[in-house]
Amino acid sequence: MKDDQWNEEMERKLDALSASVIHLRWQKEYDKALRLYKTEIFPAFNKHLLPCNLVSAIADCLRETHQTAAAIEFVTVYLGLRGFYTNLDKKFLINLTWLYCHALKPEAKFKYGSTHPQHLEMIASLVIKMSELNEGKLQNLLFFRYIDWLTAQNEPHWQEVVEMTNRIGAAQFSEEAEVITIEGKSKAIELAGPKEKWFMFRIKAFYTLNQYDDCIVACKEAFDADMNRFHYGNQIWISRYLARCYMQTGRIKEAIHGFERILKRKNDWFLQKELADLYLQDNQTERAIELTTDACMNGGHTHYKVGLYELLGNIHDKNNQPKEANDWRCLAIAVRLEQNCKIPTSLRAVDYKPSAGMTAQNHYNQLIKSLKGNLSEKAKFPKQNPLHETGVITRILHPEENGDGFITTSDERSVYFRFSQTKINAAEIVVGLEVSFKAIENEHKGKKLWRALSVYKV
Repeated sequence: MKDDQWNEEMERKLDALSASVIHLRWQKEYDKALRLYKTEIFPAFNKHLLPCNLVSAIADCLRETHQTAAAIEFVTVYLGLRGFYTNLDKKFLINLTWLYCHALKPEAKFKYGSTHPQHLEMIASLVIKMSELNEGKLQNLLFFRYIDWLTAQNEPHWQEVVEMTNRIGAAQFSEEAEVITIEGKSKAIELAGPKEKWFMFRIKAFYTLNQYDDCIVACKEAFDADMNRFHYGNQIWISRYLARCYMQTGRIKEAIHGFERILKRKNDWFLQKELADLYLQDNQTERAIELTTDACMNGGHTHYKVGLYELLGNIHDKNNQPKEANDWRCLAIAVRLEQNCKIPTSLRAVDYKPSAGMTAQNHYNQLIKSLKGNLSEKAKFPKQNPLHETGVITRILHPEENGDGFITTSDERSVYFRFSQTKINAAEIVVGLEVSFKAIENEHKGKKLWRALSVYKV
């Protein structure tokens, strides 16, 4: 038989066998389809010669018989042999995308096989292809399932998150928020859109990898992206990442400024604690004590605050208050012992003598009573939530140590202050100086007036 005749006969045979396998697949006779492939097709034909619809059918049969990893391996080898995306039709690409989406579901427990290095390339290429084919929902599903899978591992693959976001930029995604309805709920819930999620994963990846300069750039790009709005407080969390990057790169003043602005919108204890730590590094211990005191009373006692208690010990230690420092460190130890946690090296030299029946809660209550007794400044003013803000000194009424003046905030709020309430040398208090402050609103001659309780140099 001549070569041409043999080739034609083999092509007809392959077409007939392929049709049989595809028919069995649609009849849900998955095992029969796989046996036919293994006995008749695999021994006689090179894999790169197989038609795309047959490859899709075999992959479907493997997936339906709980062999998803083998299905991906099969398709990956096929594409590697014939050249990636050479003459592949839309249906095949969509089917391959769904195969990966299925494999990356949390319950599928997908693991990298021997083709590990090719997965990122394959998925990135498929995401781009889905965008080109106007399959936006499928594009988003594959991309974020892969990112979720990367970050859900015991040792998250943050470097691959960076690589994926390098390959697939923010411009590939819509900023339109996702709206879902839940049975029994009358109001729809609006979720973060794809572009917002892209930025949050990229920012977290850079920060986790200690790539702080890159993280700063990503944070600023997120704010410059002109998204209509952020969800789940993401604007605050991006601001926090930005401030913490400034802290990690030694830009303490910028970090303080960032956290002061965050506290205006979200006055949580852990944010107060982080800002107090910065003020301690900047040798502004009074402001650090003020913040940690507020943090202690913000939400009450919890074992999650053990780091805050230890920080209070460090602050009092630096402020030459050894008894107070020891008391707070003892509370940190008591909390750790109640939680069956190890005592860190930083606390092992503390003179801790537990009293019978004294719980961490009781210890905390005693220390809070002491703190409240020392807050004489608060007793002078009506009880209200103070304003934490930054601004610029725009007017000085009287100079020298007993002087006074006004601070103007970015929203044009005018705040009166006295030099004696600042933590700044009188000679440094000049118009144009940027400051952070804490203020309350009072009645003054029949008018409302914002008055600073304390002022710090930024």
